[in-house]
This record gives sequence, structure tokens and C-alpha cells, in this order.
Amino acid sequence: MMKYKISELKIKNFKCFTDVKFDFGGDNLVVFDGPNGYGKTTSFEALEILLTKAPRKIGKAKLDKRYTYENSPIHKFEDKEIEISVQLISSDGNHIKVKRVFPAATNGKSKKNNISQIYSDSRLFINDEEVSSESSLEDVLDYKNVYNLFNVLNYVEQDENTYFLKEDPKERYKALVSLLGGDEERILLEKVENFHLKLKLKVEQMETSISDLKQNNSDLLKNQFDEISYKKLIENSLNDFVWDNEVIKNTDINLHNSYLNEINKIENLFNNRQIVGEIVLLDKMNKYRNDTVFIDSFINNYWSVQNYNILEDENNRRNNNKKTIETNTKIVQYINSNDYNQLLNGENILFLSEKEKIKNEMEVFEVNLKLLLTLRESLSLQNQILSDLKDKRESLIILNRNHKDFIDLKEGECPVCGYDWQSSEKLIQQIEETESKIFKQYNEDNSKFEKQKEDLNKKYLESFKSLIIEENESLETELSKLVDFDFFSRLKDLYTSYKSRFEAFLSLFNEEVRKQINSMVNLRNIENKNLTKNDILELIDKEKPVVETDLSFDEIITDFNLYFTNDVEKLNKLSLEEIKQKRNYIEYQYFNSVNAGINNLEQRKLKLYGLQQEYDKVRKKLDEKIKNYTKSIIEKISIPFYIYTGKILQNHSLGSGLVIDFEMKRGDSQIYIRPTHRDQEVTYTLSSGQLSATVISLMLVLNKVFNHSKFGTLLIDDPLQTLDEINSHSLVELLKYNFSEQQIIISTHEDRYSKFIRYKYDKFNLYGRNIRMKEVI
Repeated sequence: MMKYKISELKIKNFKCFTDVKFDFGGDNLVVFDGPNGYGKTTSFEALEILLTKAPRKIGKAKLDKRYTYENSPIHKFEDKEIEISVQLISSDGNHIKVKRVFPAATNGKSKKNNISQIYSDSRLFINDEEVSSESSLEDVLDYKNVYNLFNVLNYVEQDENTYFLKEDPKERYKALVSLLGGDEERILLEKVENFHLKLKLKVEQMETSISDLKQNNSDLLKNQFDEISYKKLIENSLNDFVWDNEVIKNTDINLHNSYLNEINKIENLFNNRQIVGEIVLLDKMNKYRNDTVFIDSFINNYWSVQNYNILEDENNRRNNNKKTIETNTKIVQYINSNDYNQLLNGENILFLSEKEKIKNEMEVFEVNLKLLLTLRESLSLQNQILSDLKDKRESLIILNRNHKDFIDLKEGECPVCGYDWQSSEKLIQQIEETESKIFKQYNEDNSKFEKQKEDLNKKYLESFKSLIIEENESLETELSKLVDFDFFSRLKDLYTSYKSRFEAFLSLFNEEVRKQINSMVNLRNIENKNLTKNDILELIDKEKPVVETDLSFDEIITDFNLYFTNDVEKLNKLSLEEIKQKRNYIEYQYFNSVNAGINNLEQRKLKLYGLQQEYDKVRKKLDEKIKNYTKSIIEKISIPFYIYTGKILQNHSLGSGLVIDFEMKRGDSQIYIRPTHRDQEVTYTLSSGQLSATVISLMLVLNKVFNHSKFGTLLIDDPLQTLDEINSHSLVELLKYNFSEQQIIISTHEDRYSKFIRYKYDKFNLYGRNIRMKEVI
């Protein structure tokens, strides 16, 4: 497979870099050299986030993501984007350009500036085209799971480069399997194990439930029950009692005992039914005795409730009287204002015709009223005509006077008919005489109208008016004696409630006492209500039953109301035999439910146990395959790892080379890294420099064995910092001999090591170059 190497790296606005370009030329060796603080590690980090989006060390950061910050930790200039790009080139000349762009930093305090979140937002470009998924880069480089594998197969960090060795052996196993494949199988195994555990717990729970049922009901299960027929104990109850149903599905001993306790309460009520009645009666009397609001209402409203029909009639009369008074008042107003048209209105005529002292005169009165209105209408028409005639005559005279010089008429000639009256004085005299003749008939008709009007008033209207006023006075007097409107409205709304409560109260007493109370309150007007109230309270106290018993009054009252709704007849209808039968039926139903529950649980337990066994077989097979897969990985890398560590470490005090052991005997699989013939982990036996060499060896081995991608570059950040000269020489020899086909990018802060590494590669005919970071910044 043709592998790609980096030919060019560009970094803009990232940490210490403003805008730099590194030309690698596709060489086999690139050495970043220079003092600390000039961007060597930053260059490696830029390559890491280009390929993986975020540095590995961020995943281990414990900083709270909710913290807000003013400044960005990665932008050199916060108002500009970060841009990192590489040109990749293969040996056959193919090119791939990869670029990642991070937006400008957020202004002001923001969670976006938190190091745990700032890498989450970036855009990825491949060959200058933006891609929507990170998997596009994996497809181009044929590098699956690049986010997790890059730091294992291609990159050794300067900081914390021994983290893998310091992991717990169990976690080291999980990490290695996760990174090098087997994810789907491990996830499947985890699901199978979780389900297997759930099945196991469920089976255990069922076994516990079966054991509890048998233990809690050991005495019951020893009995033999004959079939018991069902009969409802409490008929027509307002409450639904589960224990009184035909089918009682219950296996809870506590609930069963509560049912039996309820039967005991009912039996107790039945055995004390004579006292129960007296206790309930006493309780009711006490409640009424202490309810002063009720007593007042009883005194104030008892007569009204008993005589509701009388008050209803009074209320109807009140309404009718008020309507009559209102209409009478309007009729008087019409008479006073001579409003004959309203008096002749059909409703008003009918209203007047219904009055006993008027109805015989109404027919003649109506005729005279119509005649009067006809005469008034005729006068009105005449008056209009005469008025118009008079106006026109005046206009004609004025017109003739003002324009007589232009009219060809003689002094006494009439301008209308042309008759010559010899002089204008005679003409005017003649006009006035004619006018007098015309108005004479009008004046006669008007006198006739006034006479008719006067006769109508004297003969009818005045008497009508007197009668109506007299009637209104009588009706007003009657109104004051009728029931008050507001009182009756309240009574109407509360009538049913009053009637029910009053009857319930009186039902507490015998006939003689009821008559006595009735004589006190069945009065429309009670003179001394306080005295009446005191008499009633004394009577209640006198009639209260005296109950001597050790029973709890409150308990008796509560139970009686619950089961029998305070109905003594329901209680008296029961028998001890029925109560006993109900108790036995509840026991019988519980016995059946427990037996059925145990059988059901046993069957379910067997099914789940069988399923548990099947899943256990699957779990073991899957676990075995995963372990064999892991073992094969260890076998593939153990020999190269032993060789590589032997070459780099040379002969250390504990021997030559390191071994990787895979432990499967214990409950959890584990991976150990030890010196030869020693059982202690290298973490506790090697120096820090030797541990760094071990990590580098492991990365090189994993890369050699498992790196099947097209990406052919290894990044090693300042490995010589912790290695001695022998280890350093051995590492360079290993790289140039075993990884000559790959590009090595390495960093060092010592110039002599940079020259040494390049010299070694040059002697091996491999191209190399160094980049002086001090000259770049």
C-alpha cells in the first residue's frame, strides 16, 4: 500500500504561531530543534488536532465545562480564525490536502472559551472541499477510528507519555482491546452480561418471593379448603370494598390481614348494634347541639319551609302588584298629559277593561276617545290649510305692493281674479271679510273639540284617574305585608337543603318531642328567638341518650358511616353466620391466590432460569472469543515488543527486553508488562527514562503490526530528553532500519542530537532535514 507522508504544514493563529509554513518535502526524517518554548510541541499538537479534532489530553481534563472565560487558550489573536493544513504526498505522486478551521474566539466571558469545549466547533476540508463528517477523513486515509488510534499508533507525546503503563492492568486490557479492534464484540458481550445479570437477579427475586409466600403463609397452606360460594355482605353500599368482591386477587399477607380486620370491625358493629344506634344518635344530637348556625336557621326558616306554597303565592302576588302599579302609574301620566293615543293603545284599553269599576264604561269611553282623536286630527288638518292660505295671501299682498309699478293693474283691481274694486282700500277690506268667513268654521270646530275634551275628562278620565290612584295606594299597602323579595329568593335557593336538614333533625326525636319543637318554631313571627333557641337546646340536652360503654365512640361512628352510611336497618339485616361466611370466603380466595401465585412464580422462574442458562453459554463463548482475540494481539506484538525494548533499553539491570503477559485466570482479564523472569510491573521497577523508552517501543510495535492505513508518518515529541546516549543511539538505529519506509517527525532541544540523528539517516541514504524553531517564531 502506498503511504502518504507530510510534505507541507501550515499553521495560522494557533497559540504561539501567527502564520507559519513548514516545508517537509516528503523527507524520511524531519527534526524540530530549538530551545524549549519555541513551538515544537505546539507543532505536534497542531498535527494532532488536524487529524483527531481535539488533543487526547483534553479527554482527561477534569475542568468543569460550565466555567466561563474571557480569553481563548488556543487563539493567538482572538478575533481571527485558526487554520491548520497539511499537504500529503505518496511515493507515486498523489496529493491530499487536509485543512481544519476553528472560528474566531467568542467575545467576553463564555463557556465557548473553556478548554473542554473550544475544540468542539471546527470545519474540516479535504482537497479544499468542506466535508460534513469526520469519517470522511478516515475514508480518505483508510484510517478507521483515527481519533483513538492516532495517539497509540502514530504519536508519542512529550507530556504524560507513560500514561498507558501507569493504567491499572484491567483498564490497560480494555484500552488495548478497544483501540485495536473487538469493539462490537465487547459491546455485545457487555449487553449479554447485563441481560444475564438481570435474568439472574430476576430469578433470585422470584425465589425470594416464592420463599416469602410459603413462609408467610405456612399455616394457611397446610389447610384444606372446600369450595365456598360467594355472597355479597353489604348490599347497595356507596363504597366499593375489594374484600366484598367475588374475585379477590391478592397474595400480600398484610393486605389480607387488613381485609380480615375490616370483617372484625363489621362483626363488632353487629354485636353492639343496640349501642351503635344510641352512639350514632348521640353523635348526631351533639353535632346539632353545637351547630348554633343551624339552630338559628331552623328557628328563622322552619315556618317558611313548611309554608313554602303560601310564600310562593305571596311572591307571585308581589310581582303582579308591582306590574299593576307600574302600568297604573303610566296610565295616570297619559291622562295628565292628554296623551290620548297612548290611552287608546290596545294593551292599555285591555288593562283598563279588566278593572271592575271601569269595565262597564270602557266601550262608550273608547268610542268617545276615538271621536275626540278624529276631531283633533281634522282640526289639525284645517289649521294647516288655513295657515298656508294666510301665508300665501300675505305674500301676494307684499308682492303686489312691492312691484305694482311693473304690474299692469289699476289701483283697486284684484291681482287674483282681476275684479276692479275701484280702490285698494276696498280690495283689502274684501280680502279680510273673505278671511273671516273661512276662519269662522275653524273656530266653531275648535270650540266643539274643546267641549268634547272637557266632557271626556269630567265623565271618564278624572274618575279613572281617581280609581287608579286609589288602587295603587291599596296595592302599595298590600306589598308591605307580603314576603320580602330577597328573603324569598334565598329561601327558594336553599329550600331543598333546608327541608332535608330540618327533617333529618326532627327525625332524631319521638313524635311527642317533634310536636313540642313544632309548636315553638312553626310560627311566621317568633317574638323572642333567643328564648326559643334556649328552649330547643335544653330539649336536645334532655333527649340525648346516655351511653355507658368502653367502646371508642369515634371508631364506632367512623366504621358505621363507612360500611353502612349510618343506616341502622342495613346493620340489623346482617347475621353472624353471614359475617363468618364472608371471613371464610376471604380466606378461601387468599388461599387460591397464594397457591396460584406460587405456581405462576415457579413456572416463570423455570423459564427465566432456562433463558439464563442459554445466555450464560452465549456469554462464555463470546468472552472466550474476545480473550482469544486479545491473546492473538498479544502474541503478535509480544516478540516485536521484546526485541524493540531490548534494542532500545539494551542490557538494563533486570535483563534484556520486556515481556507482555495476558492474564485470563482471574475474574477480569488483565495485561501486565514485566521485565524478563520478574513478576513485578515495569511501572515499579524501571526508571522514568526507561519507561519512556518502553512507551516508544510499544507505539513502534503497534504501528508496525496494526497500522494498515495510508498515513505513513510517526510523531515523537522530544524522546531524547529522558533517554541516555546508549538508548538514544539504539532508538535512532531502530527507526532507520525498521521504519525506513515511514516518515519520522521528531523534536529535540539539543542541537548535537539533531545533527546526530540526521547524520545517521544520511549515512543510511535516507533524506532528512531540520527546522530551527527559533528562526520560525
